[in-house]
Amino acid sequence: MFPNNYYGTNNGGDVAMVNQNGGAGDGSFDRTKLIVNYIPQFTTEEDLMGIFMQVGDLESIRIMRNPRSGYSYGYGFVKYIKEEDAAKAIENFNGLQFRNKNLKVSYSRPPSQATKDSNLYISNLPKEFTEDNLVDMFCKYGEIIQKNLLKDKNTGLPRGVAFVRFARGDEAQAAIAELDGLKLDNCPFPISVRVADDHTKQRSQMIEQQMHMCNRQDY
Repeated sequence: MFPNNYYGTNNGGDVAMVNQNGGAGDGSFDRTKLIVNYIPQFTTEEDLMGIFMQVGDLESIRIMRNPRSGYSYGYGFVKYIKEEDAAKAIENFNGLQFRNKNLKVSYSRPPSQATKDSNLYISNLPKEFTEDNLVDMFCKYGEIIQKNLLKDKNTGLPRGVAFVRFARGDEAQAAIAELDGLKLDNCPFPISVRVADDHTKQRSQMIEQQMHMCNRQDY
């Protein structure tokens, strides 16, 4: 049996973790809470429940999604009631093939400085670039936690843009140092590799500048 508040929602509309053992910001290492990476798109919490409840009673499940589009980011959290059940889940389900992916299951540790700036935004990739090409290009710099090659909604073809998240920020910095500005075959422009947050800030600044110019033209 699951408690009535097994699922909740945060302000963004995602399914929110329910922490019945205290606040989420105490900084302790919770050995009942797992992070699951490489979750296939369109997977639901119920799908994950069917897998992870096989080894013990669950307290909560959450798949991280874009609050507006509902698009899955490909990772989520599973929290058990007992520590030994969480350990069994890692032993049994880490590397499990689920649909077109192999799940990566590990303990969810509190964020640290080591993970800061670990998410990269890559642009100007060749249109024929695949996820396998993406992994081949970036895997030598460290452990890839997530990868996402963006595709056109109408055609399904790659847009030449991708995200790669490393386990550590220094791994991401090593990739930037060697790959940013690299010229690839069949691509007119060198690829751009930068921290995803920096890209978001620059894009916001460009939009603000464009709006400012439009406002000046109205006078």
